[in-house]
Amino acid sequence: MSKLLGLLLSASCLCTSINANAVDWVALAESTDTNVQVYLDIDSIKPYEKEIMLDNSGGNYMSGFAHFSYLDDHEYRKKGWYYMQYYFIVNCDDNTYYTPVFNAYDAQNRVVDSHRNRYFTANDFNVAFPNSLGNFVIHDMCLFSRS
Repeated sequence: MSKLLGLLLSASCLCTSINANAVDWVALAESTDTNVQVYLDIDSIKPYEKEIMLDNSGGNYMSGFAHFSYLDDHEYRKKGWYYMQYYFIVNCDDNTYYTPVFNAYDAQNRVVDSHRNRYFTANDFNVAFPNSLGNFVIHDMCLFSRS
C-alpha cells in the first residue's frame, strides 16, 4: 500500500511539473493568401521591462512567443521549414514589433535554422500594417496583457 501511495505521489509531482511548464497556444489568424497559420502562447505574454535604446516614447512594451505554421505551398515549406517560433517584443502604443529570436523547425521538430540578436534599438522595430499577421500578433498580445 505504501508503494502504491509513493507511486501516486510521484506521478502527481511529475504531472504538476509538466503542467507548470506547459504553454497555452491560442490560434490567432490564418492567412489564406500566404498559407500561414499563427498561434500565440498567451502564458508567455508579459511586460518587457528592459531598456530599449533610442526609445524616446517610453512605449508600452510587451513580449511573448508566437508560432507560425507554414501550410502546403508556402515558400518556407518548400525549404523544409514546417513552422517557426518567434520571440516578439511589441510596442502597444505605436503598433510596432521586433523579433530578436526565432527558431525554424522541420517536420520532425528539429531546429533547421535560428537567429538571435541581443543588440537592437527602437529603430529596428517594424510597423505592422492593418490586417497583417504582425498586426494580429500585436493586437492580441496587448489585449491578453490586460486580461
